[in-house]
Amino acid sequence: QRNEPWRREKYGEEEEMKIVDGHFENTHGIHWLIVTMLIVGETAGGGLVALPSSMVDAEIWAGAALTVISAFASGYTGILLGENWLMMQDRWSEYRHFCRKPYPETAYRALGEWGRVFTSILLSVQQFCLSVVFLLLASNNISSLLFVLFSIQLNFCFVA
Repeated sequence: QRNEPWRREKYGEEEEMKIVDGHFENTHGIHWLIVTMLIVGETAGGGLVALPSSMVDAEIWAGAALTVISAFASGYTGILLGENWLMMQDRWSEYRHFCRKPYPETAYRALGEWGRVFTSILLSVQQFCLSVVFLLLASNNISSLLFVLFSIQLNFCFVA
């Protein structure tokens, strides 16, 4: 077990990292670009699948404008969450190590125990709704495939 700091290059600047009490400790936190990509990936993951039909329904220019606005909002949210996480690491040393549920922990520090529980519930509901979207999309694709290949007209609700 090594306790001396080690350095690596990241985005052109040196970042100091060390192992303390058997735990990896990053003294500079996550780069804002990485946090932005994580938020955009999480937010757009399910929505990106439904984006083409949404843009057609909203007309192309309104859909494109909403997509650009959503992209900027997601990027800005990523920057704010990254800065917030750095503040939490400065104030509470336990967050300098691996944290399994960062959003509920952020809510806990801001709102108390009920914030942690509420955020966990919201994340679970979000994951369930995303799963339903993927299930409906897959069943719609299978229904269309059955119709095109075999001329079988089956409602996508029955496929799901």
